Amino acid sequence: VVSTQSTGKVFEKYRFLINKEADQFVEKFLSEDQQFDDMKAQVVRFKELADDIVYNSRKVIRLGMFELHCDELVRALSKRADSLCAKILIKMSKTNMDLNKGLCEEYEAIAGKALATPANTEQLMELKNYIINVREERIFGLEERIIQAK
Repeated sequence: VVSTQSTGKVFEKYRFLINKEADQFVEKFLSEDQQFDDMKAQVVRFKELADDIVYNSRKVIRLGMFELHCDELVRALSKRADSLCAKILIKMSKTNMDLNKGLCEEYEAIAGKALATPANTEQLMELKNYIINVREERIFGLEERIIQAK
């Protein structure tokens, strides 16, 4: 037989989902500039939480001669954790798309300038210096940003 106090403790570890503190946390988290690994850690956290809710929560709690069916609560908590996970994934996806779009635009600008036909010797020397600069300095920064975008 389970007392009403211990019944409340069954779902105590999900209190922040029940009272929507988790929603506020995610909103604040996403409003700040976050690193990819930090967002990934939160996705894993909420995914594991959703799995824990579904697979480890008690669906029926006996209270003396009564039974408290918690199926709807379990489903709602799991859905809330999944939706918070999805919010973070959407932000991660958008951030990654923006980063990749910026990289493509930079590469296109470099290619456009490198493929331009110089009108005279002065422009040819400027183009040569530009290509040397790109090859020796700028390309490493772009490669580093590509690695971060993975």
